Parts: sequence; structure tokens; C-alpha cells
Amino acid sequence: MQPWRVKHMSGERSIILLNGMPGSGTSDLCQNIVNELHFDHSIEHLATSEIIRAIGRSSIDSYYQRQVQNHLNSPQSRLPINRKLMYDIMSEALSRLDAVDLLLVNGYPQHIDQVEDLYELAMLDDRSLCGLIITEASEKVAIKRLTRQASSGHGKVMSEYEAEQLVQYYKSTYPAVGIELRKRKMPIEIINTMAPNPDTTDHAIQAINYMISPGDNTRPHDD
Repeated sequence: MQPWRVKHMSGERSIILLNGMPGSGTSDLCQNIVNELHFDHSIEHLATSEIIRAIGRSSIDSYYQRQVQNHLNSPQSRLPINRKLMYDIMSEALSRLDAVDLLLVNGYPQHIDQVEDLYELAMLDDRSLCGLIITEASEKVAIKRLTRQASSGHGKVMSEYEAEQLVQYYKSTYPAVGIELRKRKMPIEIINTMAPNPDTTDHAIQAINYMISPGDNTRPHDD
């Protein structure tokens, strides 16, 4: 694979958002980017679902542990945490990663109300929101992948019905998020992850290069 390098603009700390239908491979893509991207400064993958599970297991200290555990033990455990609590969790997570130059934020914002929260969080943390990468897969593929994964915090395989619920929730909320981010002139790149391969990661890294330093790079696949 081609060695990629992003030259970070002096003094800037950046956020790249990654999101997609549950089961579309966003987390795997994030990890591949971290493994392959040769960055002049530090890079981390901030996965909101992983943070929530870690707080629930007491793997990381959090002021919001009891609230998270109450959610994970409720009948609504597979649905997103409420807006206020998610804002607080993200604020806490950003504080823990204060020394990181480039954050790949996976799974936030999940609905339109959180877009304003995201911009506020980035401003308070003195970070630039540089772009959004959306992973794209068919519902059939996404549901098949989800039913093979362990559920959040319960250690059981997800049923097809539960997977379908997650996919339908995403379809009912995330399009409005994308529209709002486009209105705010955020660069957006869609990446097909139906059959992930090295080119998928290359495509994402090209997009990140462009989003962070558009004057020095072309958009992916531009001639």
C-alpha cells in the first residue's frame, strides 16, 4: 500500500467525522486509517460507541458512569443516549484526548440536534471541523454484519430484528444531519464499503488529505 502522509497545518488541531449506517464498516475503516496514515503529529480514533461501552464497564473513569450504566441496562440500550448526556460524554472524551492533533470521530453527531452541539464542542476544544466521510453499504449487507457482532454491553449476538431497528433509526435521522453539514459547507466524501479492500482505505486517506489541506491536495479521483 502507498505510504500516505498528512502535513498538519501549524498550530491547528483537526476533527474528521466518520459516519455511516450501522454495520457499514465505519469502525474498521477508522482503524485502517490510523494504521496506514503517516501523520506528522498524533492521530486517534474516537469511537463514541466504544467510549460508552468502556464507561459502562468501568474501563475508563467518567463522571457520567452511573447515567451510562442506567442507559445500557434499560430496554432502550441499543438506541442512542440522550442529547445532553452525549454532549457531556463527548466533552469529557475530548478533554482526555487534548494532546491529540487529528481526531477521527466515529458515530457523532447522530441526529440533527447534535450538529450544533458538535460545533460548540469543537470551538470549546479549539479544534477545526474539517470534513465528513460517510461509509455506504446496502441494508442487506449492514444487517448481515450486525447480526455477527456482539451487542453493546450485553455480550449477546444481535438479532435480525434488532439490527433492522438500528438501520431504520439511522435512515430516519442521519440524512438530516448530512443536509445540515452540507449547509455549513463541510466537505463530504462518500466511500463504498460493500467489499472493503486497500483502495477503500486509500480513498479515505486521500479525502482526509484534501479536507485538512485543500490547497495542497485534490479531491479523491480528481484528474
